[in-house]
Amino acid sequence: MIVSKFGGSSVKDASSILNCLAILKENRQRSVVIVSASGKTTNELEIIWNSKEPHSLIKDVFNKHRDLARELGIYHLCQIYMDDLETQAKECLNHRTQNHLRDQLLSFGERLSSFIFYRKAQEVLAPREVIFDHAYELIQTNSFYGEADPLQDETHRNIKKRFEKLAPEALVITQGFLGQNEEKNITTLGREGSDFSASLFASALDSEILEIWTDVDGIYDRDPHRFENAKRLDHLSYEQADTLAKSGMKVLFKRTIEPINKNRTRVFVGQTSDPQKGGTIISSEGNKELKRLGMAIKENITQINIAFNSDVSSNEHGLENIKALLDQCKIHPLFLSYKSVILENNEKISSFVSKLKEFCCPVIFTNQIMINLVGDELLCLKQPLDNVLEEYEKEGKTFEVVEYRKNFIGLITSSAKDHFDCSRLEKLFFGP
Repeated sequence: MIVSKFGGSSVKDASSILNCLAILKENRQRSVVIVSASGKTTNELEIIWNSKEPHSLIKDVFNKHRDLARELGIYHLCQIYMDDLETQAKECLNHRTQNHLRDQLLSFGERLSSFIFYRKAQEVLAPREVIFDHAYELIQTNSFYGEADPLQDETHRNIKKRFEKLAPEALVITQGFLGQNEEKNITTLGREGSDFSASLFASALDSEILEIWTDVDGIYDRDPHRFENAKRLDHLSYEQADTLAKSGMKVLFKRTIEPINKNRTRVFVGQTSDPQKGGTIISSEGNKELKRLGMAIKENITQINIAFNSDVSSNEHGLENIKALLDQCKIHPLFLSYKSVILENNEKISSFVSKLKEFCCPVIFTNQIMINLVGDELLCLKQPLDNVLEEYEKEGKTFEVVEYRKNFIGLITSSAKDHFDCSRLEKLFFGP
């Protein structure tokens, strides 16, 4: 069995969806399809949730999907479902004081794109049986809205039970990113969480292969859209891929590798528009020769430097207070120490900072850039790195080293108005 996940860029328009269906048609072992929201729909829904005039904007989102269905020639098969979802979306927007409804609003991106995908798949893949499922009825989570944690035992039972009832040749199409808590409220698994959904299905079904289809032909050692010298990593171990994902590399969601059965399931990352280009294979072997795995750049970061009030008895005590507060505010930090907290920008930060002021004096820096260097034997870079950072500082670009380990270096700097030049760091890390 193969579980295939198609990302937002893979279902952004009619021709992209047809590329996905061509991939499915060539191998009937592809039995489960996880579909992301089309293009930038999740971003649009996020904006709508915070908008003063959301109803006209939500209509635009639904009309865009209606146009997509018309272009594919299946609007008559989607109309009732889309109209029903639009009614639900407007009802969500009428009750925005109920925070859990934000996750429900965000769910409409995946629900729309997956249903359109399903209806076209029925036509293109006939006579194969194609089934539409709601992933949130199978993936059980806690109530950590915005970045819910799956309850893996319950989720595995639900998925296995569902697939026991299906014919071996059936193809199931469902959504990424979505789950459901005990109260039957829809939850989301974190931005880009469709990879995580796919790995949960692959794990529960003991799949031989998990495919991640995206807009690049594999995992690169740096962003190929940004760096001319980016190189594809053809083979990675589970550990290497997990480290890269957690460092902020964009191709894989940070928790994708966690549920994988590492004795059975291999992961393939490839390009939907040109599957013949091959891709990256993730398995138990990997590539032991790789000493410089990757350079990840994360923008729009908030850094909070901390000075504890005198009534906090120790740094350790203060750090425990911060951890408890992060858990209370349902925030996962990118970096945490008793001196500093680094977070991805989101609407929960203001509430966190307000509570943080009760026991410490935070100094906040917004719109930061975090650059993470991942590899082996990095301690030898300490002096050369100091020299490069001094060169940047002479030009008015100041870096702070927030973490330095033998296999990881974390840097943070303020965001430049123009495109940030990382060429010196690139040359230091990867060589000329």
